Amino acid sequence: MTGTPTPLRVVVAGGGVGAVEAVLALRALAGARVELELVAPEAEFVDRPVAVAEPFDDVPPLRFPLARLHATHGVRHRTDRLVGVDAARRRVRLAGGEDLAYDALVVATGAQPEPWLEGALAFRGSPDVPAYRDLLAGLEQGAIGHVLYAAPPRLGWTLPLYELALLTTAWLAERGVIGARLTLATPDPEPLSAFGATASRGVRDLLGDRGVELVTGRSAELQPDGAVALGRLGKLRPDRIVTLPRLVGRPPDGLPRDSEGFIPVDEHHAVRGVEDVYAVGDVAAVPFKQGGLAAQEADAAAAAIAARAGGPVTPDPFTPVLRGILLTGVTAAYLREGGTGHPRVGYATSWTGPLKVAARHLSAYLARGEETPRDVPALSRQALEFAHADARWGDLRSAVAWLEVVEAIQGGLDDSLRHERQGWLRQLAAEPAPESPGAPSLAGRR
Repeated sequence: MTGTPTPLRVVVAGGGVGAVEAVLALRALAGARVELELVAPEAEFVDRPVAVAEPFDDVPPLRFPLARLHATHGVRHRTDRLVGVDAARRRVRLAGGEDLAYDALVVATGAQPEPWLEGALAFRGSPDVPAYRDLLAGLEQGAIGHVLYAAPPRLGWTLPLYELALLTTAWLAERGVIGARLTLATPDPEPLSAFGATASRGVRDLLGDRGVELVTGRSAELQPDGAVALGRLGKLRPDRIVTLPRLVGRPPDGLPRDSEGFIPVDEHHAVRGVEDVYAVGDVAAVPFKQGGLAAQEADAAAAAIAARAGGPVTPDPFTPVLRGILLTGVTAAYLREGGTGHPRVGYATSWTGPLKVAARHLSAYLARGEETPRDVPALSRQALEFAHADARWGDLRSAVAWLEVVEAIQGGLDDSLRHERQGWLRQLAAEPAPESPGAPSLAGRR
């Protein structure tokens, strides 16, 4: 008589998008074949990308206590921090002094944000909302006349900086404030160039329409006299400088790292040269540090682990799809690059909040929370927008996956959406299996 197989013990370290998406995906793909433990110093998950709207009294970030994962998905949350990995013994060391055994380990411990431009407000999210509100008050009162938004060198994901500038222009217009000067400088050759020429042109036009000066191909350099050197604009003396922090790798001891401290990974986000250890999110040596990509990386790692545990899944190599919702204060733009080889495009859409990260499992989980009020219809609408946008670009597999999220949020699909999904599935069945094209435009950058 064959006994029940012993579940694979999986430890996931971190409390952000990548970590939570990993445990949710593992439970969905492997079921009882895995025993899950989440190690995170945080008591709750916070949907940090929405924090960019907080200074403007917009939608607050969604949050929930990590302890709830135990009741809903059988994930034990241990309040501690991963500090070391002994891969030979398959054990991890925690800051509190304990050692934990693992069969598979997912490291999603993030990166260390650090200021890089002296005197600037390096906006990290909610912790810097009060400081940014002070800046807005200064603009409204006339005490601040010029704000420079400076993108850090070698930071691939700069979209939040554009959002701060654009949301500020809308906020000032609503209050009838005129005369404020806003300048945005980026070392990229074009604004948000990762999304391609069409999106860059649209963002350039949008900044121009809002009166934001744009300087491309330049990083802000602070001069000894306190001025900022900025290419064709010469030396500027802005009243305030707003930037994003640069990210520095701080992985646990015992794991390989590149010259900047990030963990090298393979096409399934397994740590190179280390068996049964995976790295996802900001801690990994990937070109862009972004929540939606962290969720995709977590899904890839979860699929590989679930397959090892005997789950009914065939892990595919990770192919990044860069998605972004650019908040402007009036409309929003849904931007996408990668995955199917389509031209990079962007188009205007509405954004009612609060969903900003495209995460297959986490998005639906956020809609079912009870700790804070949340607009379930709005979450459903946004997931449906993702589905229809992907369908327009011909990525029907992603579109079908997003309808699954809509179904989970709503508890079902109406007749029209079921019919739409059936049509997409028929088209997919008639198509040859696509080769994974990769996304060379997303490679080799940080």
